[in-house]
Amino acid sequence: MEDVPELVSPVLTREQRLVRRALERLSRDDREVLLLDGVGALSGAEIAAALGISRAAAYARQARARGRFVARYAEEVEDA
Repeated sequence: MEDVPELVSPVLTREQRLVRRALERLSRDDREVLLLDGVGALSGAEIAAALGISRAAAYARQARARGRFVARYAEEVEDA
């Protein structure tokens, strides 16, 4: 759409590339919960409702997904 300005720079910073690669290496479920949490800024209860799971399951998934993201990100930094 030509009349809509580009709001996001097409040039990614090194940090953004590393985050993107780490996210791409996660499972769909991990990406989903991390994006609902980080980008969507949903609470644990809201994530649970969105995914149709209990609040305890949502918190557990968030914690596991964060841990896996940190590990993948560290690998990306090491490989860069």
